[in-house]
Amino acid sequence: MGEGEVAARVRGPRAYITFVAIGLIAGLLSGLFGVGGGTVIVPLLVLLLPFDQRLAAGTSLAAIVPTASVGVISYAASGSVAWVPAIILAGGAVIGAQIGTRLLPRISQTALRWGFVGFLVLVIVSLFLVVPSRDAVFELGWINGVALALVGVCTGVIAGQLALAVA
Repeated sequence: MGEGEVAARVRGPRAYITFVAIGLIAGLLSGLFGVGGGTVIVPLLVLLLPFDQRLAAGTSLAAIVPTASVGVISYAASGSVAWVPAIILAGGAVIGAQIGTRLLPRISQTALRWGFVGFLVLVIVSLFLVVPSRDAVFELGWINGVALALVGVCTGVIAGQLALAVA
């Protein structure tokens, strides 16, 4: 498929309807489960439209900003945001995302695709193995503060490569 054909398929009425549908699905799942970009938008763009992994990743990252913003506001309104850990994670994620996006051009489409599949499998398995405690209390100290920053860097690297809004 030539570049002109790809552009036409991404800009036609069917593409716009598909974009809206993907956005609605991502928004719904983001609000319910805190997921969206990498786990919903990227696979749907690759499957339903002629997007390669990199184009889908970049598009997803751009689209997830308003979704995440609305989600944060909604969760914050109900007091469900731990702000200090969130800021530490965000700082690490910003650094990690820069690293990930710089590594991105050096990784083949095939490796990106399989890395994405591996990440999703890891997430699915962890959902079955880890049962969060409703009574858990998080007390921020130096050790877990540094751990949060490192988790932020790691998730940022992954997000930069796979376009995940890692929740």
